[in-house]
Amino acid sequence: MVKSKALLLLIFCFRSLPFFAQSDVFIEKGLLRFQGTLSAGKMLQQNVKNVLLHGDMEYYTDQKISIRSDVYYFVNSPGNNKPLKQNHSLFVGSNFHLFSQGSFDAYIGIQPGVALSQSAVPKESSPVFSTYPSTFNPLFSGIVGFNYYGPQYFHLFIQARYISGNHLSDVAPIPLEELRVSFGLGFNLNVLNLKN
Repeated sequence: MVKSKALLLLIFCFRSLPFFAQSDVFIEKGLLRFQGTLSAGKMLQQNVKNVLLHGDMEYYTDQKISIRSDVYYFVNSPGNNKPLKQNHSLFVGSNFHLFSQGSFDAYIGIQPGVALSQSAVPKESSPVFSTYPSTFNPLFSGIVGFNYYGPQYFHLFIQARYISGNHLSDVAPIPLEELRVSFGLGFNLNVLNLKN
């Protein structure tokens, strides 16, 4: 409840700041936005928190639909419970922009993906290989978030992503179900208007 109130307060504060208003950036076909940030993750079926580097790129095919790709590089799982040695992921899909007016852009999206994951459980059966191999595993994710476009080429963003999937290898499946949150500053430009 406290987190939802804080998010609503954040949206209200950004919406009311007049210096973020702009007239030269429009949410329309040709808009290309990209960003890089740290992301925090919480694995939902285990008591594991993850830290990841997150980058994405999105192209607007019109004001309501965009094509987007996201990449996550697994950094670490703070604490003693570390079921995975690797948990990198790549997603490609589309977003539907629910409210794109002025500088505010709220969206939801669906993205299938793939994880490159590796179990951190030691391999006891073979003295030669001390760890299990990395494997590619299918993922499915849904995202919700918003962008707030500022003057010229910058925007603020916040997003939450739900991920579903399993790490499959020589050990019992490890659930990759996770909730990830990213926020920060991104960059944008309209590639169709670069010649003007």
